[in-house]
Amino acid sequence: MTSPTGGLVYAVTRHATSRAGDPCPHDHVLLAKVVEMLDESGGWKAPTTAIWREHLHAATQLGRAAAARRAVELGYGIAPDDGRSGRLRHWRIAGIPEVAIELHSKRAAEITAEVKAQGAGSYRARSVAARATRTAKRHVPEGELWPGGGASWRRSAGPPNASRRPW
Repeated sequence: MTSPTGGLVYAVTRHATSRAGDPCPHDHVLLAKVVEMLDESGGWKAPTTAIWREHLHAATQLGRAAAARRAVELGYGIAPDDGRSGRLRHWRIAGIPEVAIELHSKRAAEITAEVKAQGAGSYRARSVAARATRTAKRHVPEGELWPGGGASWRRSAGPPNASRRPW
């Protein structure tokens, strides 16, 4: 039986960097498993959440498509990026040199090193290693990632090579 509800309780936070301090603007949404009941009983209850997973995947894909569209509008070329698992269904900006990607993938390198140290190599082993090596996120405002702000991450990349577009 369905009942009318007052909506969802959620919180949104935006991070500008990865845990390693590399530029990685992204949002997190925390969705509480509680809804206000608008039926005659009232109160707050836990909803049936089985369908939420499907909605989560749909919302994730919609967000990725919107971000890809914006990247193209800004003049960037994009390419598919299915990640290590082959199932990520994401995209990346095309033409960024592999050396730049590796330089700003410190967290992935930490996880890979931990997986090798444990003598494992599965997707699950990477998840375990990610949790085991995770440190607290540092807060760097988005405005400090762009030119004119505290762009220490740009300095860490070294001087741009004149033979390619600076990232």
